[in-house]
Amino acid sequence: MKNSIKFLKALGEIDDKYLYEKNVQRNNEMKINISNFKLKYILAPAFILVTIIAVIMCNNTKSINQQIIGNNNSISDIFTLKVYSAEKENTYLTENYNIETEEKILEPKVELLLASFNPTMSSVPGLPFKIELNNANNLEDEILITTDSGKICTWNKETGEVKAKGKSTSITNTCTLYWTPDFEESGNNSIKYEQNIWKESDIKTIAKIEISVQKNDAVLYENVVYIGEKNYNYYAILY
Repeated sequence: MKNSIKFLKALGEIDDKYLYEKNVQRNNEMKINISNFKLKYILAPAFILVTIIAVIMCNNTKSINQQIIGNNNSISDIFTLKVYSAEKENTYLTENYNIETEEKILEPKVELLLASFNPTMSSVPGLPFKIELNNANNLEDEILITTDSGKICTWNKETGEVKAKGKSTSITNTCTLYWTPDFEESGNNSIKYEQNIWKESDIKTIAKIEISVQKNDAVLYENVVYIGEKNYNYYAILY
């Protein structure tokens, strides 16, 4: 009889212990579920807010780009790049180059022969590049022009004043810039240039001129003009 009583007490203790552990486990699971529920409903609005902000910023950037560059993202909507070409080689630049040579728009991937230039013999300070801004876009920021070889300058034909600009300058209005080659420098850099862009294999790329449109310190549009040379005859191509 005594053994039966002991057995029933032990069984009761086991049941109580089992029920207690089950209750603890259930409470822990409820806490985890509540935590996950709170985390889910806290993170969801935050994610939605971040997404909305990203979309607004993206749309604002597109709006600025379209306003300045145009819907077709064409460089001609911002400015036109003109050079002075020659019909045949060894047609040298003179101070009346704008009358004696043909002014042409430099189109993308269209090679043009420029009037010849010799730094020791020419009456002009360099090869002229005319950048005409499209005023219809009311461009408020600058166009940056940078060359990795040679130098850039401006020239006042009436006074004869030449202003050196070094390797980089910026403009906010229509302007004619002059580029002067540096043969020693371009020879050292020739290994890094793309040489397979010219119709003739003996034309050697000697410089890369980068033209970029900037607004709020951000580059919105960028083009590269490669300069090629063969026996003091110069070529230009836009990429």
